[in-house]
Parts: sequence; structure tokens; C-alpha cells
Amino acid sequence: MPGNTIKADNLYPKLRRAFSEGVISADQYSRMMSRLRFGAELFIDQEYLREHFPARSYFRNYLSAYENAASIHKSITKRVRQQRTFKFGRFHRSEFADLPVEQAIIFPLGAVDKPHSTDKRVISDHTKSRLNEAARLHDHSLNALDELKRKLRRSRKMRMSDVSGAFTLLALVPWLWNYMFFVWFDVDKPLETQRVANILYSHMFADFGTRGCPLEWFEFFSVTLDLARMESVLTMDLVLYVDDLSHIGDEDQPLDEEGEALDNYLENEIGIPMEKPKTRRASQIQLSLGLWWNTINFTLWLAEEKVALYSAFLSEVATKRTVTRRELQQVAGREQRIVLTQAPGSKVLLANNYTLMSGLQLPHHRRRTTAAWRADRRAIVACLAANAGRGYYAYDDFVDGGEAWMDASRNKRLSGGGYVVDTGVYHFWFFGSAVSRRPIDYLEGLTAVFCLEDNGPMWHGKLIHFHIDNQAFQASAVKGWSHADRLNELLRLILFLTVKYNCIVLYHWISTHDNVLADPLSRDDEQAFLVRATNATSPLHGPPQRHADAGTRRGGPTFI
Repeated sequence: MPGNTIKADNLYPKLRRAFSEGVISADQYSRMMSRLRFGAELFIDQEYLREHFPARSYFRNYLSAYENAASIHKSITKRVRQQRTFKFGRFHRSEFADLPVEQAIIFPLGAVDKPHSTDKRVISDHTKSRLNEAARLHDHSLNALDELKRKLRRSRKMRMSDVSGAFTLLALVPWLWNYMFFVWFDVDKPLETQRVANILYSHMFADFGTRGCPLEWFEFFSVTLDLARMESVLTMDLVLYVDDLSHIGDEDQPLDEEGEALDNYLENEIGIPMEKPKTRRASQIQLSLGLWWNTINFTLWLAEEKVALYSAFLSEVATKRTVTRRELQQVAGREQRIVLTQAPGSKVLLANNYTLMSGLQLPHHRRRTTAAWRADRRAIVACLAANAGRGYYAYDDFVDGGEAWMDASRNKRLSGGGYVVDTGVYHFWFFGSAVSRRPIDYLEGLTAVFCLEDNGPMWHGKLIHFHIDNQAFQASAVKGWSHADRLNELLRLILFLTVKYNCIVLYHWISTHDNVLADPLSRDDEQAFLVRATNATSPLHGPPQRHADAGTRRGGPTFI
């Protein structure tokens, strides 16, 4: 097929060998052979299209496409020249019904920002056209981040390479072409001489915007890497994320040599072109997934310009009363990178954003923001300012910082809390009247917040074990989020403090009957605490040391 760079004739014998040797499964073999012979179906259910879609569906291009016409025109011209998009000719909407096909969709074009470029990326809105409604994807998740964390051990090196085109290399099965029509200016004429977009095109290869494309590409390229391993071209670790290849090894030269051999194999044997100028040689400090990774001390960080950009963007959206689906997606993408640099439990800051996004179908759809959503954005900005976009992907260098026991009580006479650290430092207080009316799980969590606030400066670079006898808060702290907004409020505060003081908190549940040190502190029984703390079986490593403010009234936190 014109425009197809994939060398099917080279792949057929490789696939048969891989299947016979058990390198790939029967399902992988079957899907690859179908993909090569007939084209990619993108997991679209053809029967669903026939039964539930009208004969003709026409959608106008978005204003963003015309506002960025030069970038869009450049992208479409490139696809037409590569023979991945077919130009039919002059077209008027009244002629749509005359197309000699049973069903057809003309989808809308739009434009979004392209990373690291002033150009815009053309998008095909197959959600608006409803084509994505017919996608039937199996369960799948991209775990590139977890793989990188696991494979980037001490002093390992990483080499980066980039696939040119990625999704657009996949030829589509012919029956999908009818659903890939769009209207644009004539690519054979200068854009500035045209006033009306009246040329009909159809994508013959995959594009950006189809729901099944990422999974289709991942399956295809994963099998291709399996073939490279089978033929001993690839022997080291490699993590795939869309079109980025993170190649990992122990030594610079062997890694670079294998990387170059793999790039040549993909281009010459498989027909997958590589972006050679984007290749970065093996290094212990490398850029991948939008973050810099340092295998010397297990740190990762955002580029300085990204820190400023993300902070300004999130500060702005935190003031908005309504947001569009596109803005929510931008928030999600940028915050995903930010929380990678923060302590465990940072996912609490993402939950409300996905809740708000749920149910919104199109980019311009709007939803009112909630106070909790705006608070999450402000918390992320505060955390970003506290750690300057720098964090850890592994905590091997963190040392054991000891243990702390804490408890809170709530009754008609008084509500109080207290904690004791294994060094002997202890503190207890009475909650203010407003805080006293909150549920007990909130008071227990607030006690943990106060413990971290008071002792955080001593725990830099340490792992601290918190023993808590309230299962609701302890379980929420372990997983990093809660269905209860009041607990999420506390988890945001703890996250900020762990980022500020560069420490990690591990949460353990302890039975009320075993929490013998913190329990009397929460009930204003200092004498009982001192008796137990000086007992021979006490877990404390030093003599009891009373906090200067012990026994005073304490309200809610005010540090963020």
C-alpha cells in the first residue's frame, strides 16, 4: 500500500518463528498477521457502527483549527505527501449524500499545543464524531513510570531514542476509511490564497484522536521489541512510552552500541523510521517522560521552565469558578508530572480533578469547580514551591528516623490529642471549640499533622513510622486518598509537610489497647503517661521531654 513503510515481508517469517518458539502468544501472532495483511482496526466494532450510527454524520472544524491554520495545513500537507492521507478533491456539503458508501463521517479538526514546539498539533475529534463510542478496548494500563523506577537502579545509564510518526505508521483497515473523512484547504495551493476549506480528505493511516490508537500501537511495537530480543538485537532493559524508547544498561558504550543497532534494526528490518536528531546518548542523568532522572542519588526533577509554567497555570485555574474539559485535561497532565516529584500519597491531590472531569465528553464542555478542587490546585502549587519540582523516585538513601505514637480523644468534657516520639519528646493539647466538633477520625489525623509540623525539621532525609489507632485515617493515609473530603484535607497538609521537610511517613495501625503511651496524653493524663514512659518495657530510647507548649489549646492548622 502506498505510504506504508512497514516491511511486512520481513515480518512474516520473524512472526512465525517467534510463535513457534513461544516468544509471542497465539493471540499476538493472530493480531499482528491481521494488522499487516488487512490493516489496523483500532478496536472499532464494525457491527456497532452499522447498527447505531446514521448513514451520514457531518461536523464542522473547530475554531482552533482555523486560528492555527498554518500549523494544521503543514501537518496535513506532510501526511498527503507521505501518502498517508488521500486527497479526493473539491467538495460541498450537499454532495455528502452522493458518496458511494453506506456510512460516512466527516469529523472535526482542532489544534492543541505541541510540547517543546511553537507549532500546534492537529487533532481529529473522533469523540465528537462518536467513532470512539464504538471502540472496544480490553483492560490495559501504561506502566512505563513504574518500570523506570524499578529498572533505574544505582548508577545505571539511560539512552533515549524517538520513533518518527508512531501512530501514523499504522495502515487502517479499508472499511475504516469511510469514518476518516475531513474537510480542509487545498494542500496543493498556498494557504494564504484560499478563503474556504472545501477539499475532502480521508486518513488511510491512523491519526491522533482515535481512542484505540495508543493500545494498537503499543501492541504492535511491543511485539516488534519481542522480535528484536528473539534475534538478540535487544538484550538490555527497554521501557516504551508511546514513541519514546528509554534504553537502560550498566555501561555507556555497550548501551549506545546496542541502541544504535536497535535503531538500525527498526528502520532497515521493520520499516519503522527513527528521529535520529532526538537521540540522546547514554547517561546517568537523562530526560524521560518529561522529567530528568538521576541514578546516582535516585532524584528526579522538572525542568526549571516547566516549574514556572506549571505554577503559573495552576495558580490561574485555582481561581476559576468554571473550567472546560480541555482545561481539566491540561491540569491532569501537568499535575501527573508534578506529583512524581513529591512524596508518596500525592495522588490525593489528583482525585477531585478526575471526579470533576467525569461525564464531560467534548473539549468545550464546562463544569463548576468545587472548593475542594480549588484547594487541591493551591496545595500542588504550594508543594511545587516547597520542593522546586525536585523529588525522589526511590528512597534507598533515606535512613530510619524512628517511630511516633499518637492519639486523640473526643467527649463532652474535652477533646484533646497528643503524641510521643521514640526519642522521648512528647506533646499534648486541647482542641479549640470549632475543631472539637469534628469527627474523631479528623482529630486523629490532625494529631498526625501536628506531630509532623512540630518534628519535621528533625526528620530531613528520614523514614518515620507513625502508629495510629484510628483505622479510617490510617487506611486513607496508606493509600493516599479518601472518599471523605475532611480526611483528604488532612492528607494534603501532610503531603505539603513531607515535601517541605523532605521526609517519608509510613503509617501503621495499632490497637487502642496497645497504644498505651499516646492514649493518656490525649486524655490530659500526663502523670499516667510518665509512669508508662519510664517503665522498663517502654519503647522510648530517651527520657521523656515535655514540649514547651504542652497542655495549651490548639486550633486548626494555618501553615498552608
